[in-house]
Amino acid sequence: MATTFLREYWYPGTPGTLTELLTQHDLTPALLRRRAAAFLHTLPAVDEAPARQWRKQARLVLQNQTPPTPAVEPAPPKLLSLSTADLDKPIRSLIGLPEQTDEATTARPMRSSSIHQAKGSEAEAVLVHLPTPQDVTELIDAWTSPSTDTASSELLRVYYVAITRARRLLALTYPYSKHSDITALLDAHRIEYQTETEPPAP
Repeated sequence: MATTFLREYWYPGTPGTLTELLTQHDLTPALLRRRAAAFLHTLPAVDEAPARQWRKQARLVLQNQTPPTPAVEPAPPKLLSLSTADLDKPIRSLIGLPEQTDEATTARPMRSSSIHQAKGSEAEAVLVHLPTPQDVTELIDAWTSPSTDTASSELLRVYYVAITRARRLLALTYPYSKHSDITALLDAHRIEYQTETEPPAP
């Protein structure tokens, strides 16, 4: 997981649980998850680029991930270890992704599934539906509580799976009564978003 990877990069060898580490450095689980998502989004695309080029770009991305605690200065990251024979191979082939074809790049129809059914798949855009106000309240409570993270909360693990299915765009739908709660949370964590709202008819 990206959160674990960043933790080991920023605070290598630090003992204790993730919750203890966050408390020690005055961080929140939401901030760590947001930084992990930003890191994944910034990584170069896994495509036909030679592995030597991809790992160099990925190392620069990681090096630019400054720790939330200014006093901590992580060691420069090492290059991804690859054999000489693999350096000029497409990075896509080294991790087992199929070669891109014209068919793969054409538009695909929208599909729907449960979060559990979507595990392991990806899409350019993902729409997550929160059908009831209670669903929104439970998600916000889990997200903002300092005692929960994806290691201890089944709810957060489920939504982590849903959110990380999206390659480029994530959209949420939820009852309009919870709109201010959602936007307040996004504003508090400085997460950029766009809204399309339609107040209920009087």
